[in-house]
Amino acid sequence: LLIDPTVTTFDKQGGEDFTLSSKRAHYLDSGELKFMGKVDVSSSDGMTHKINTQELLIDTNTDDLTSKKEVTYLGESAKIIAQGMHMKTKLNKMKLVGDTIIYQNSGQKVLTKDLFVDQSNNQKHYYSDHKTTYLSTQNKIYAQGIDMNMQTDITQLLGAVKILQDSGSIIDSKDLILDQTKGAEV
Repeated sequence: LLIDPTVTTFDKQGGEDFTLSSKRAHYLDSGELKFMGKVDVSSSDGMTHKINTQELLIDTNTDDLTSKKEVTYLGESAKIIAQGMHMKTKLNKMKLVGDTIIYQNSGQKVLTKDLFVDQSNNQKHYYSDHKTTYLSTQNKIYAQGIDMNMQTDITQLLGAVKILQDSGSIIDSKDLILDQTKGAEV
């Protein structure tokens, strides 16, 4: 058992690549490290991932991170819960596996599956090509996928879109764009 472990990975040129820190970890016979609880992942380009899970394995050969347990990912303006995750640290891309719930800080909730989190090149891009339900305070919106730009607060609901309003009205549309800047929902 390792207490307050910090692990730093390096690129081929010897520069710092990623740093992982946690309260507890185990070094396994397979050569993998198993982090437990809250894990902070920071990249050399300043991007940070905050992950909470029962176990997070780091493959010491590829530096990839994997969890087959429920994961809570604290995003830019959302808390995301998924059934597991796989992250390619060298690419700064993560897949939150299985049924995924996004709780946005502004009160909306998104239900989807297999959500990708791409923070390469300093972007904050979340997307899924699975059926998605967007729950706002007044509408339920069903779509074929979702594309969220967390830097611009623009969300695109992809494919055929059905809006069910509280009044009972139904609106059919395609590729709906939601502007959520400054907490709005236009």
